[in-house]
Amino acid sequence: MKCVACIIVLSLYVLSVYAYTYEFPAAPCKWGATVEKSTATSHTKTRYWIYGRYKKVETYNHNGDLVDVELTRPDFVNDAYFSTKGGQCVVNPGEWKSQGYEDVVDLSSKSFGHVLLDEKYNGHKCTIYYNGNSEDPIEDINKEAWYVDNDGLIIGHVKNADDWENRVYENITYHSAAKVVMSDFSFSKKDVYGCFDERVYKSPDAYFAQCSASNARVIVGIIASCLLAALAFVF
Repeated sequence: MKCVACIIVLSLYVLSVYAYTYEFPAAPCKWGATVEKSTATSHTKTRYWIYGRYKKVETYNHNGDLVDVELTRPDFVNDAYFSTKGGQCVVNPGEWKSQGYEDVVDLSSKSFGHVLLDEKYNGHKCTIYYNGNSEDPIEDINKEAWYVDNDGLIIGHVKNADDWENRVYENITYHSAAKVVMSDFSFSKKDVYGCFDERVYKSPDAYFAQCSASNARVIVGIIASCLLAALAFVF
């Protein structure tokens, strides 16, 4: 009985320590994001374009130079995955997976001990998720905190805010489908050279995104069901 009681107490303690869970919202079929990361010694911008099975990621250094590109093209055999090495094209078979907001934000844990509501981050209303057990919440927030806007999206991540040498700032902005076009999912010859197939330098076919196709199948299925029901009623 004592053992059971200890387990119950321990379970209640764990629940009280991690009382809040963050879940990523479902991402639309077409979207994009920019992650700007700053430390004491580096500053990078990583831009994402996603449309169903298509994905492109570009990373820029502090001077605005393109230092890395990754591209997934489902219109090639085996969902070809292209990357660069010193500007040279490298291709490998890809392993496609659904592209969600978690692919943009590296969230180590979804469980948190505290939240602060009605806060602001870069002018946006947000909720702060953080852990810690000090009496001063600012001290805990300075150690590490995640900032979530009213749409449930993580727009900021700050770590070691009060330690200049080790602090990390990540600002995340998102853009809508209107800012994602098919030409985003191609390489530029001025940035990437030596690709084995010239098609990678051209805009792909939207069909292989497999977004509207799945919706169309659903619509066709609904129409077919309605027609069958109507025929059954008539006869």
